[in-house]
Formats: sequence, structure tokens, C-alpha cells
Amino acid sequence: TESLEDTRTVAVHISNLRKKIEADPANPERVITIRGAGYMLVARSALQART
Repeated sequence: TESLEDTRTVAVHISNLRKKIEADPANPERVITIRGAGYMLVARSALQART
């Protein structure tokens, strides 16, 4: 089973990743949280298609 510490470790790494690759880490577009499932990395081409 996953411990709370393991969950926080992943969240900390995701936060650091967002700080490096997101224009606005508080409103991420590249690394999305999927509640109950995990995280999803959005391809740059998908972001360009939305604009």
C-alpha cells in the first residue's frame, strides 16, 4: 500500500517539474492532475492546437 509519505514525494516532484516547464505553475497546462488517477503530460502539439 502507498503511505502518505510516498504520495507527498510524488507531489513534490510534480511541483518541481511544473516550476521548470510551466509558464504559470499555479495554473498548469502541461502536467495535469487527474483526480483519482494520477497525472497526465500534455503534448506541446496539443497545447498549440487549443490556441
